[in-house]
Amino acid sequence: MRDETIVMMEADRRSLCVTIDNKQYKIKVEELRSTGETCQKMKDIDEIENQNTIENIMEKMENKLNYRIYDFKKCAVVYYQPKIHKQEISLRSIISTTNNYNYKLAKYLTTLLEKARTKLKSYIKDSSTFAKLIQQQKPQRNDLMLSLDVEPLFTNIPVHETIYLPIKIFMKKKQQDNECTKLNKKDFAYSI
Repeated sequence: MRDETIVMMEADRRSLCVTIDNKQYKIKVEELRSTGETCQKMKDIDEIENQNTIENIMEKMENKLNYRIYDFKKCAVVYYQPKIHKQEISLRSIISTTNNYNYKLAKYLTTLLEKARTKLKSYIKDSSTFAKLIQQQKPQRNDLMLSLDVEPLFTNIPVHETIYLPIKIFMKKKQQDNECTKLNKKDFAYSI
């Protein structure tokens, strides 16, 4: 028998399940949704009076990119995951872009940015690369090794900075090589 008065879901700390009162959950979701921080309604008409649909936006973007990004007919899904390290009910918004146009667009933009940014000497691709690198080191007597878990810090990075940095990198590359893409600053910002 299914109890419709509760919501059961995975918590933000993996391998834990949380049970929340359904009415409280819906109230919290509506509070988050209404702030406009997790999602915003698109304008019905764009700046040149075209219907502002996903299809039209993607068609304009594909024409500029010369790259097919709209194979999927599904929009992103927003869901809210409970934070268990808070006393009161607190939710984290998660936007799942699996199998929709955002996924392929993100892959394209990632490739574009990878080509545009310079890699620092301290850059390490992944934990396997780090493991190989550390095995080659010969520590000295006074050497000190630190390990920092930076993943929890990502939620504290301001959104405007997260958007501004790739645009800055992209525009610098475009000044050096105008042929790298047909996107201009406004297009690039809109795609993010």
